[in-house]
Amino acid sequence: PVDLLYIDSSHERAETIETFERWRAALAPGGVVAFHDYDDPRYPGVTEAIGELALDGEARGHLFLWRAG
Repeated sequence: PVDLLYIDSSHERAETIETFERWRAALAPGGVVAFHDYDDPRYPGVTEAIGELALDGEARGHLFLWRAG
């Protein structure tokens, strides 16, 4: 199981969603996913992906942190 997943890929909405969905089943309970470039106007696809995934997490600068249940 994966305890920490750091997503910093193409920054496109669809690819960010696909990357998250491919790894989701491998996450350990309580595992953390960190999305890089969240709320960065240069990379709107990351923020759009998190919104579409409806993830409830915490923003820290340009990182968005989500914890697996």
